[in-house]
Amino acid sequence: MFAKRARTADGPTPRLVAAADAGAKDRVPSIIAIGMSVEGEIAADGEIHVDGTVTGTVTCATLTVGRDGKVTGRVRAAHVRVHGATEGELIGDRVEVTATGRVGGRVYLRTLEVQTGASYFCETHPIEAAPGHPAPAKGVD
Repeated sequence: MFAKRARTADGPTPRLVAAADAGAKDRVPSIIAIGMSVEGEIAADGEIHVDGTVTGTVTCATLTVGRDGKVTGRVRAAHVRVHGATEGELIGDRVEVTATGRVGGRVYLRTLEVQTGASYFCETHPIEAAPGHPAPAKGVD
């Protein structure tokens, strides 16, 4: 009944797929927009994109902190991309900090990528040492 366009690395294709058959890559992320502020716990099975401010706990498969975004508190995600700022405890299988990203606090991870220009001032540990280990389930990216 409902359908959406399938996506490839080159962009949308004309082939349509049923919404029920769409994989996690086709899901729309939950968005905390610029000018929005959230306090407390946020949890999602898929991706959360933060362009506003979050203070508290974020748990999801993939967290993207946009250039204007800031997360303060505890993050637990299989994949974390930081273009903005995070402060506090971050637990992620894969952590990427872009040139505009700023990360501070305590980080538990398996894989780290820090681009030139990024600020990464953290106490870093292997993910196996994270409170509440085992690691978060690997999300679909």
